[in-house]
Amino acid sequence: MSRILDRIFKYLNESLSHNDWFKSKARLAIYYAQKGDSIAAAKQVSQIRNALKVHDSAYGVVYANLAEATICFQGGSNGEAVSKSRRAYALSKALSDKGLISMSSAWLAHFFFNAGQYENAINSASECLAEPNYCEKIATARACLVIANLYHFFDNFQSAKEWYDAARIAAVDEGDEVMIGVILYNIVTYRLNNTRMSQLTAGSFDFNTFRLNLEAASSSNFDSGVQSSALPLLLPFLNAQVLTLNGRFSEAAELFEKWLFRDVSGDMKRLYPALRADYAWCLANIGRKNEALHELSMVDAGLSICDAPDDRAMALNRAAMVYSFFGDTDFALECLNNMKIALAEHRIIQERVLTKMNSHFRKKPKNLN
Repeated sequence: MSRILDRIFKYLNESLSHNDWFKSKARLAIYYAQKGDSIAAAKQVSQIRNALKVHDSAYGVVYANLAEATICFQGGSNGEAVSKSRRAYALSKALSDKGLISMSSAWLAHFFFNAGQYENAINSASECLAEPNYCEKIATARACLVIANLYHFFDNFQSAKEWYDAARIAAVDEGDEVMIGVILYNIVTYRLNNTRMSQLTAGSFDFNTFRLNLEAASSSNFDSGVQSSALPLLLPFLNAQVLTLNGRFSEAAELFEKWLFRDVSGDMKRLYPALRADYAWCLANIGRKNEALHELSMVDAGLSICDAPDDRAMALNRAAMVYSFFGDTDFALECLNNMKIALAEHRIIQERVLTKMNSHFRKKPKNLN
């Protein structure tokens, strides 16, 4: 059993106040949700909601909303996760409880980041860490990871590294192995993302193949070792994209075919144009032209719901490579022109976000050093 579960069950077995019981139950639900066990997570939330019918507690409502927000996020409904965590935050503010404000802010930062609301994510992460004495390890780890993700996503790994370290230390102190797995996954994901983005300007990949392969394998092995199923689609896609970069097109195509056509949430579908464009590139390289062109038609249709300019740019660049591979220069040129527009939009956001990041997080709080 993990150390975090040992601690939570210890609290539950002791004589607790109602508010402490709600907190421990919510922590259990969040842990199970992050590990991918939605049934166990929902069971804990149901027990909280039933208890609230007997013991009217604003604190219990906050914890219920945070737990439900995590379940929504893991189920692919990030918009609903933002909504529920906003309710938790608003009630925490009404209660003037610094610990709850810190906890709610950490989760809001996480969901805002995944929604592409980067400035909101910065503000929430900053608020979470503003009162170190009231910030629990679980909130510290989450907020620090969001800060690391923001730096790394916008291609500043040097600044991201110290925040990854702070997130890891807090997760280790908490005994939260699932959080450690998420940190490993995010590091390789954003390294891969920056590697793919480098092709858009440099014309070639600038990356350490060995390091990327090793980090991807470490993420998969750790997730398997702790028996987590929290990344059921993301890890296969990550591995497929790494294989694509390595030119192992047949292996990558097999992974895409196994995982790409599953029924997924709307939030997940926004990632599909870039993924299907990678799949089309694999198909082109293994001689399956008609299927590759069909995938490009799906990429074009999916771009209408892809609001992330970096994903649009990567999808369009890959589509241009496929069209060029087949000699369709007009389509390739059109894709490249649209890619430049998306890339310019991404660079504007990058400059704005990094400027705000540096004004908020140039120095870590002393308790994180």
